[in-house]
Parts: sequence; C-alpha cells; structure tokens
Amino acid sequence: MSVHWPILRRCLTRPFEVAMVDDQREWKRIELLVAALHMASHIESKSQTQNVGVMLPTSGAFPVAALACWILGRTAVPLNYLLREQELQYVIDDCETDIVISASKLLDFLGYEPQVKTLTRMDSLSFKGFPDIRRQHARPTTTWRSCSTPLARAASRRA
Repeated sequence: MSVHWPILRRCLTRPFEVAMVDDQREWKRIELLVAALHMASHIESKSQTQNVGVMLPTSGAFPVAALACWILGRTAVPLNYLLREQELQYVIDDCETDIVISASKLLDFLGYEPQVKTLTRMDSLSFKGFPDIRRQHARPTTTWRSCSTPLARAASRRA
C-alpha cells in the first residue's frame, strides 16, 4: 500500500477535524486534501520527471506539497534553503528534477532563484474549488469491461 492512502482515507472520513497547525493557521483535513489535489494537478501539468524539488519554509505548505507528490506516485526531494547557491543548484541538478516548489517570501529572503525549468511559487497558486483530478497524460489502465465488481458488470451490460 502506498503511503498516501491512509492519509487520504483519514481526510475523507473526518474532513473537518484539524489535521495540522502552523504559525499562520490551522489546516482542516479537507483543506489539506483539496490543496494537495490542486498542487498535484499543477505538478502533473508542468513536470515530466519522477522527482519534485520542494524548498519551503517550515509550515503547513510542506505536507501539502509532499502529499501532492505521493498522490502522483512521485518523489518529494526536500531542498535545504540554508545551502549556498552553488550547493543548492548541485542538489537540484543531481536529483534530475524539472520543477521546484517554493514560496515567494523564501525566495526574497534568499535573494536568488534556483535555475530550474519550472519554479512554482506555492503562494501564487489558487486553491479555491475542487481541482480536476483526472490525470492528463495517463492512459486508463482498467476498463469497465475488465472489472469484476457488480457495479462494473452492470455498467458493461448497459453499454
């Protein structure tokens, strides 16, 4: 079982309980889930690599980014913003990622931006509404006709 399934199950069974608290706010489980699905949709549309660089300050944003990566079956690579610019760039190049998720305030504090194909500022994304969770590049692996559930059999008889 993948690591994100128990998290998703818990978010769906008790959506309005507090999942985490950071310096700015309390995150309810449903807010964590919706934000992670938005971030996953963004990553899916912008990145082609297995690894996703995550350079965020200590806050509720990091678990959102990590959960988004896990939902997509990708690897979240934590990037230490305390490294010097050359060292950080070496880590980004070595992990072979084409996307880094960060925050505007952190980038302003550092005074530079990592050189990467896509630099996403998490605070500039909109997490309003429910995202389109269908994978854009994935092919369906299961058809209704090949499923053995009663619902699938009923749907295939109607088709």
